[in-house]
Amino acid sequence: MLVLSRKEDQSIVIGGEIVVSVVDIGRGRVQLGVTAPPHMTVHREEIHRRIQEERQLSVSRRPHAGVPSNCVATA
Repeated sequence: MLVLSRKEDQSIVIGGEIVVSVVDIGRGRVQLGVTAPPHMTVHREEIHRRIQEERQLSVSRRPHAGVPSNCVATA
């Protein structure tokens, strides 16, 4: 993990396309602004985790989840 120090109104650039800016610092929290291309999704970690869990649950509920169609026996 890369750890950087930034002050309010300073930013970092990731991959030339994503900019993370420190918007405000105070009261035990830091507000960040994220600018990213429209094709990229940006979520808080807990939201991302929930989305992944829901996707996994959805896949596991499908009949024959994870089994290639050519391996499913048919009657």
